[in-house]
Amino acid sequence: MAETKMEDITVNEEKKLTADELKEVQEFDKSFQQMQFALGEIAILKHNWEKREASLWEQFQSTVDAQNKMRETLQEKYGEVSIDKNTGMITESPTPPQQG
Repeated sequence: MAETKMEDITVNEEKKLTADELKEVQEFDKSFQQMQFALGEIAILKHNWEKREASLWEQFQSTVDAQNKMRETLQEKYGEVSIDKNTGMITESPTPPQQG
């Protein structure tokens, strides 16, 4: 049987960061968590903004379509006229002279 000498035995010493090193590691970890949270918050805000923008574009297109339909209806009823948007007064558009 082989003889074990004291110098052959290594003692497992616990290695540990210094208090300052541990504090620095923890501060970086906290900073990264805060940045991740903030980036997530921005992503949610951006998503909500994009949904709102898409909704507004749909409303805009719907309004344009409705306005065009109303314009066609008025044009069928009154012909090619100008309408004062404040008073509702209708003015006949001048007809260009006919060349003959």
